[in-house]
Amino acid sequence: QVRFTYLLLSLFILGSYVVYRWTTKNQLAWEMERELHEEKLRSIYDGSNDSIMLLTAKGFIDCNARTLEVFGLQDKAEFIAHLPSEFSPPLQPDGRDSLLAANDHIATALQLGKNRFEWMHRRKSGEDFPAEVLLSAFNYGGERILQATVRDITEQKKTELALQRESSSWIQAMDSFVDAIYLLDADRHLVRANKMFYAMLQVEPAQVVGKHIAEIVHPLGETVLCPVCRAQEEKKETVITMEAEHPDNPSGRPIEVSVKSIRDKDGVHTGTLVSIHDLSHTRKIEESLLESEERFRRVADEAPFPMMIHAENGEVLEINKAWLEATGYTRADIPNIASWLEHAYGQSTQQVQDVKQRIERVYGISQRVDQGEFVVRCKDGSLRTWHFNAAPVGTLPDGRRYVVSMAQDVSERNAAQQQIEFLAYHDALTKLPNRLLAKDHLEQAILAAERENTLVALLFLDLDKFKTINDSLGHVIGDGLLKSVSVRLRECLRDTDTLSRQGGDEFLIVLSNARDTESVTLVAEKILERMAEPFAIDHHELSISLSIGIAVYPDDGKDFDTLLKQSDTAMYQAKESGRNTYRFHTEQMNIDAVEHLRIRNGLRHALDHGEFVLHYQPQISLASGAVIGAEALIRWNHPELGMVAPGRFISVAEDSGLIVPIGEWVLREACRQAVAWHKAGLPELLIAVNLSAVQFKRGDVEKSVTQALELSGLNPALLELELTESILIKDTEKVLATVRQLKSLGVKLSIDDFGTGYSSLSYLKRFNVDKLKIDQSFVRDMADDPNDAAIVSAIIQMAKSLNLVTIAEGVEDERQLAQLRLQHCDEAQGYLIA
Repeated sequence: QVRFTYLLLSLFILGSYVVYRWTTKNQLAWEMERELHEEKLRSIYDGSNDSIMLLTAKGFIDCNARTLEVFGLQDKAEFIAHLPSEFSPPLQPDGRDSLLAANDHIATALQLGKNRFEWMHRRKSGEDFPAEVLLSAFNYGGERILQATVRDITEQKKTELALQRESSSWIQAMDSFVDAIYLLDADRHLVRANKMFYAMLQVEPAQVVGKHIAEIVHPLGETVLCPVCRAQEEKKETVITMEAEHPDNPSGRPIEVSVKSIRDKDGVHTGTLVSIHDLSHTRKIEESLLESEERFRRVADEAPFPMMIHAENGEVLEINKAWLEATGYTRADIPNIASWLEHAYGQSTQQVQDVKQRIERVYGISQRVDQGEFVVRCKDGSLRTWHFNAAPVGTLPDGRRYVVSMAQDVSERNAAQQQIEFLAYHDALTKLPNRLLAKDHLEQAILAAERENTLVALLFLDLDKFKTINDSLGHVIGDGLLKSVSVRLRECLRDTDTLSRQGGDEFLIVLSNARDTESVTLVAEKILERMAEPFAIDHHELSISLSIGIAVYPDDGKDFDTLLKQSDTAMYQAKESGRNTYRFHTEQMNIDAVEHLRIRNGLRHALDHGEFVLHYQPQISLASGAVIGAEALIRWNHPELGMVAPGRFISVAEDSGLIVPIGEWVLREACRQAVAWHKAGLPELLIAVNLSAVQFKRGDVEKSVTQALELSGLNPALLELELTESILIKDTEKVLATVRQLKSLGVKLSIDDFGTGYSSLSYLKRFNVDKLKIDQSFVRDMADDPNDAAIVSAIIQMAKSLNLVTIAEGVEDERQLAQLRLQHCDEAQGYLIA
């Protein structure tokens, strides 16, 4: 019994071990398979060319590597720390609020499972770009997850815009032709066509543009391996005569199709230009000629296109009226082919021999039809391009064979084709290379610079205050000025340099094979000097200047996009330096740009999260020494940078427009604090608040002040608004009306930094201010500099004569304070006091 029990126990242990090994082995296999599957999915996820991100209602939870690249982020932690709203501008291009629109799209995706739409995104750098977004919703771990797949369609939008700009000129040129003309892209989708094309197919543009040409010509899906299809597929240039299907003619309509391949500078096929000429009338005439020579002569003279009959010995048998009218010759001028060739081509032996060989082939054993294009010289010396069709017809009674030649003037058609090719790489207004061609030239210049160890400079030029001329004198004058500027710029450059128009009033210059930066400087100075000369445009004498930004290869970048960005940044630096100058790109510009963007992005967050604080600098009466007021000074308590002074962020706030809500907050907070002090038992104090010029332009100052007073309950007489002289001298009547409204509320007005601006007595009288604030630049050295002391004394005396109070700011030592008392200044503030 013991042995039996032992045996059972052994079998149980052995069985448990087998089950354990089997389970462990399968568990390991399952986990290995799952890890391989997840690794494969992660590889696809991170290797995608599109940005892919995952988010929940709480925010982002994951993204692929492409997302970090597209949005300019360092790592996933930085990405996840951002809110989705931070990657979009406040408003979408259609004017909708981004947050509300995003919520609508998310709701649709959650309801339907997916949602595809276009969206304007914003990179960390502040650059906005259009994208196609696919939102997909799924459940994971009991939570609703959204996957957003974002594809940058910037280049697609630029191409669409370029096509729209070129469309008007193209349509006007193409619609003037009786031939049907259409343009295909590299994949044979219809880009555009003229009216004759749509009329021939009896369709509207919206029905066919963007479709594959096979769907348009054969909507029922028949496969027709016609010569035109093959020529388009094989990217050949040819002229094909064929029968085409037509609803008005079941037996077909004869047409002549010209297929031309459009290629870029590298010879890469980018599209196909096709023209269709209806040969129905020509075919009828050919058939009539076969029936009767006499009938041919009668019809030929009525034909609208040139026709000729000549025998194999060269004798010209007949020339119709259209031929003679088109060339200006008489019948006597052309007794034979030799005379015609001499008239048409003069001493061009090669062309004469080419035509003779063609004629011999037509008269040869094969008796085949021949065709081709020739440049014909008319009697007046002008040149026209004719497309010939020559066909052997029959034999004369004397046994000589004869040929009928018909011609079509294709000069305008060829010119239109050349114009289309030109517009693809040039600016329609100035005829200068466009951005695409400038990029190509820069890349070629970089390759040459690498071989020759030289520099390449990219100059970004922007006309200063061009909008003023455009708005005041009209676009016709503005366009004339742009054309004249382009001519003058071209005169400043070498033949090897490239001048390009970016669009609007912006130009690019590629300086190739530059020896050093000094040679680039000479070109920039020469351009500024030439621009200083007035332009005469349609009886107007106009003066214009340029701001130039310069980036140099290889120091500032090694590709077009980088150099363009750097030169653009340098150009804005030139603008900020007073315009009509040039600046080279420096690393400090990048640092400043990043700092500017960092401050700008943080301002809205600071306003929403209460990061701004007010400090108050006391103002004392010099007669009694008592504190009679305080000036509210804003500070930014940044969570990372610490306490940030206003000089670092106020200008950014003004540029972005955020100074308006920030200024409203300062007004409300200063008024609230003044009332709180009084309720705490302190005597009533006058509170001084600075107003920005931007608040006058964009905000409703009267409304902001009224609300601050009502919300706080502050006596209006205790609020002093400090205005700069620059506010008062611009748009005077509008500002005067606003100032009068503020005065009607009962508040006081002071002029800040008096003496540093225009200091006009007339506006002091008109605007009815209460106080002049003497700028600290005069107070600082008044104890040591007699000139500053004299200026301070003059301001005080003038203010007293106008019954205005004076207050000196920036008082930092006892000598300044004593001298201000001697000159009877009313009030003071500064670090000496507090």
